[in-house]
Amino acid sequence: MLKINIRTKPVQRLRFKDVADYYFIISPVEEDKVLKITVAEMENPDYEFLVALHEFIESYLLVRKNTDLNKIDEWEERFGKERKEGKRPQNAIAGEQEDCPYKEEHKIATEIEKKMAEYLEVDWQEYDKYLEKLEENYD
Repeated sequence: MLKINIRTKPVQRLRFKDVADYYFIISPVEEDKVLKITVAEMENPDYEFLVALHEFIESYLLVRKNTDLNKIDEWEERFGKERKEGKRPQNAIAGEQEDCPYKEEHKIATEIEKKMAEYLEVDWQEYDKYLEKLEENYD
């Protein structure tokens, strides 16, 4: 069974300029691979839940396809650099880019995230604006 660890921490402590991240670590205790999902701390627990749900779905679909998450990291680093250099819009969403290697998984995760937001009565526009502002606090 896939071991998964989901936690929150300040946005400035994430690896990339984003509101969440996922990657594999080797657990020193169990000596197993653990999928680690990190979500930026937020004022609204529903927002944290929605972001974690999105990351869980997206990462699980990639793991299921045996996608090398290091390749995803390489693409994310290049994307961040291009955004910083002005080669991509500052508000560009990584998972929505044509050249994104996880574009389909991101799309599916977003659809489920939106459905859950509707169930939780979270206003999608307010939520989206909050995430944009939070990402701006990365620097």
